[in-house]
Amino acid sequence: MELARLLQADGFTVETATHWSALPTVTATAKPAWHPLADALIGTSLPEGFEPQLLDTGKNLTTQAFRNLLASHGWSWLDAASTGDPAGAAWTEIGTFDHDGHAQGARLAWRLEEELRAVALRVRELLAAGWQRAVLVTDHGWLLLPGGLPKADLPAHLTQSRWPRCAVPQPGAQHGFQELPWFWGGGHCVVCAPGVSAFKLGVEYAHGGLSLQDALTLTLTVTTDGQPAQAAVAIGSADWKGLRLRVQLQGGFAGTLLDLRTRPADATSSVLDPDRRMQPPDADGAAVLLVTDDQHEGAAAVLVVVREGQVVAKRSLVVGMEPGHPAPEDTGAGRPGSFERD
Repeated sequence: MELARLLQADGFTVETATHWSALPTVTATAKPAWHPLADALIGTSLPEGFEPQLLDTGKNLTTQAFRNLLASHGWSWLDAASTGDPAGAAWTEIGTFDHDGHAQGARLAWRLEEELRAVALRVRELLAAGWQRAVLVTDHGWLLLPGGLPKADLPAHLTQSRWPRCAVPQPGAQHGFQELPWFWGGGHCVVCAPGVSAFKLGVEYAHGGLSLQDALTLTLTVTTDGQPAQAAVAIGSADWKGLRLRVQLQGGFAGTLLDLRTRPADATSSVLDPDRRMQPPDADGAAVLLVTDDQHEGAAAVLVVVREGQVVAKRSLVVGMEPGHPAPEDTGAGRPGSFERD
């Protein structure tokens, strides 16, 4: 819903609809569970990774096989930096919510705002390239609890595969937990952790079980009502020389302004000279920002790109950071997903 509000604030029309994820609520099971693609898959066997099989070959679904199925149904695959041909249909992936949740646990909360903004920027970029609508889907939700989800004791020897919120039981195992039918059928069942518990200790971020947070997902359909969308803008580089910051923008930077702030959304937190705030880039997207007060040197700040009063791109940095020091990641990058085990 926060993403919907961001897109609406950008001038888009957003329709929302709720859907149930496939069970268990993990990527390998839930990502391909939509028609007509799902008609080409079957649950002959239940692998440790919870992926279905291809109906024509019986082989487990892989990332490449998923892309091949998309192509067979007339969908092209778009890399994260491509806008493709708006005359057809395409599938692309954006966002690192799941990756960051598994890698960083509760610290995912720190990245939500920038990840949502990255998704919004990608939608703007695609609609500006001529696509008539963007349908945003997700395969599953997730649970997030600082300090760790409560532990449910499921001994490993009773399972063939055990993930934080679901498991494949050994045949005839007496484990005492609820079993649910696997989405892909075949008479297979999956063990789910009760409530918001996890089968592993110290897990702050998890999914795969049966809860509203795991299983209830939202689909957003985004259109422009016939109005051309403005092209997305990205920060290509931001390099310090003393207290002078050289910035290079990429994409649709026309009509944008740049500022350096301690709080991205607060124009009064600018660390630039009052007469040099909100600088426009030149015709090539380049700009130079000067910090005149050396008291700001070494302080954390955020380079922001503003269009019509809204921050459309940003990058965290340190004032006067020496060249070669690893800079924080930009917010506009996304990575294609894969069927990785949780």
